Amino acid sequence: MSDTSKAPPSADPTRAEPPPASTIDLFPEDLLRLLATPDPPPEGATLGQRITVPGPHGAHELALPGPLDFPAATGAAVEKNRRLLLGPDYSALACLPRDSSTFDEQIAAEGALSLIPAALLGSLARPVVDFLYGLIDRLPAAIRRPFEKELGLLIDTALAAAAALVSPLAGATVDRFHRDGSGLPPSVALSLRTYSQMHNSCGETAAAMILKGAGLPVSLAGVDTQLPFAPGTNLLVDEEFRKRGLTAVNGPGDLARLKAFLASGYPVMVSIGWEGGGGHLTVVTGYDDATRRLTLRNFHADGTDSAVPYDEFDRYWVARGRYMTAVIARRDPRLDPLREAGTLRRDTPIHEGLSLSDLWVTEAGKVFVEGAWRYCAAGTDLTVRVKFNSAENGLARQLGGGMVIRQRIAPGWTVDLTVEKLSVRGADDTWQSYSAAPVAIYGGLSGPGFEIRAGGERGAFQASAAAHLGRLIAGLGLRANLAVEADGSVRLTALLAGTF
Repeated sequence: MSDTSKAPPSADPTRAEPPPASTIDLFPEDLLRLLATPDPPPEGATLGQRITVPGPHGAHELALPGPLDFPAATGAAVEKNRRLLLGPDYSALACLPRDSSTFDEQIAAEGALSLIPAALLGSLARPVVDFLYGLIDRLPAAIRRPFEKELGLLIDTALAAAAALVSPLAGATVDRFHRDGSGLPPSVALSLRTYSQMHNSCGETAAAMILKGAGLPVSLAGVDTQLPFAPGTNLLVDEEFRKRGLTAVNGPGDLARLKAFLASGYPVMVSIGWEGGGGHLTVVTGYDDATRRLTLRNFHADGTDSAVPYDEFDRYWVARGRYMTAVIARRDPRLDPLREAGTLRRDTPIHEGLSLSDLWVTEAGKVFVEGAWRYCAAGTDLTVRVKFNSAENGLARQLGGGMVIRQRIAPGWTVDLTVEKLSVRGADDTWQSYSAAPVAIYGGLSGPGFEIRAGGERGAFQASAAAHLGRLIAGLGLRANLAVEADGSVRLTALLAGTF
């Protein structure tokens, strides 16, 4: 038997024999085991996975730890962490039929969930939107704003349609608590001031009514959603609520769902269509089962209230797919990042110098045109706007406009004042009293983590104060809104929310 440890016969017999070579493993089993499982897994743990690691002289089978190989948190701790991190979103997703939450809690959670489709759409559509804005930026600044506004309103309408994907959740919640209208009071009457509108500005007015009722200092002219170039009409205006920090549940509805929202204190904006063509956005604030009538604000576009029979209203409502928007006038600062993720529309500021800021022509040949002049200097920003609306009668009503001045008073601190003149249908422009004068006056003070605003028009007053206290406790925010109507009624809401 030959000795294979000796050199072959062809080798030089005078050369020294090297020591036997040891086996070199680039993946030593003991080292890999030490890295993969430094400590024995807890008793009863389920290992994450077993893998085979190849080596030049064989392979090793290792057990890599999984999430269950570490001491598990208690169920209460897991639930608390999820609610703190995800807030109302998790509450809506995790709510089971046996959950003891209330109707208001579930609707508020579903309003928060309505921000998710817009956030997903925002991440996908941003490159296209940026490209379109890039094309608009090539236009001269003097005529750019109407095009910026047009694109922004189309974006807002797409985001509102995406948010309507959550509507089936709201429908299921109504069915759970108030199936076929059960458990609802026989009548509801919400307090909300009615305002009139300009021609085709029903969406702006409906949104402004709800915002004012929630105590947000916003003027009728401050909600700017009329499409340029077209007849000045409105598309979906739901994003006007979300971009101001509120949430909403929007989408197709029915009478039971409409009444359930009203019974919980939520005014509902509805889209209706006329039998002769055209449409309208109005606000429902009450119902009465005894008379089978709904209370609609600005139903006739003249600033008056109307009691409309259920059947008549449904004929108008079904023409627009029974579209409705219930607004939840409470702001949760934990939702701000999600809201920002779904914000695709950029601001449409007045550009420096003289510019055309808005323009449309109605189907009847009436013209609305607005020109503006903006001056910016160190610490000062002044904008003057002049409007002409040929749909109004008389030069005094046809002319309108406003002035906005912002002044920096200290690093990071700014004061501002807005004065606007706006004539609306069905309202006489008399200057003898504040409640009848066609003037809105609003002002504010803002600084790092703090903002306060106040103002009013047509005899009503709104004020808001907000403080962001995230430097003290993560995500903590405080907001208070006050609304005082011309009849002396007062509504005060305050919210403190955060992650503790």
